Amino acid sequence: MITRAVGISIECNSYIIPVNQTTPPCFCSLSSSLCLTFANALSLLMERSMRVFSAAFVLLMLLMATEMGPMVAEARTCESQSHRFKGACVSTTNCASVCQTEGFHGGHCRGFRRRCFCTKHC
Repeated sequence: MITRAVGISIECNSYIIPVNQTTPPCFCSLSSSLCLTFANALSLLMERSMRVFSAAFVLLMLLMATEMGPMVAEARTCESQSHRFKGACVSTTNCASVCQTEGFHGGHCRGFRRRCFCTKHC
């Protein structure tokens, strides 16, 4: 059995096996059917750690992507009926022009009686 890792080598049943050297099979097992060479064990360990690292990286990117979006605060829009617009409101463009002369940002026609309502950010 593998007893401990030492630097860039492992100690296995009193054998010291360097990591960069290909290891003979079954140094650390009792039977050949249960044999797992150091290279296979290292490969499995790296595969698992890469899966965990990949999943953590994707999760981190998702969290950062949601936080990095533009922070836009929506202002409330206040409406007030125009005091200068006369007649039925048919054209929103005309309504908006009259509202701008009253100091509003814009305006639109609404309601059954088609009145001009001016809008501005509160």
